[in-house]
Amino acid sequence: MRKLIPTVTPRELEVLALIAQGQTFQQIGDILGIATQTAKAHARSIRNKLRAKNRSHAIMLAMRRGLILEC
Repeated sequence: MRKLIPTVTPRELEVLALIAQGQTFQQIGDILGIATQTAKAHARSIRNKLRAKNRSHAIMLAMRRGLILEC
């Protein structure tokens, strides 16, 4: 039986894609028009939902699950 993955929001996917491109939280905030802390909160939420250990692990898991394409 497959484990259910909590839904990743469209905004979280945007943040994840920018992290995968190597953007910093400050840059992500500037690009998306959100606060740096909000970008960090989205990243934390993504890691929790994917049960990832860190940002790199989250990117790898997201790519495996087809949530983002290659960087």
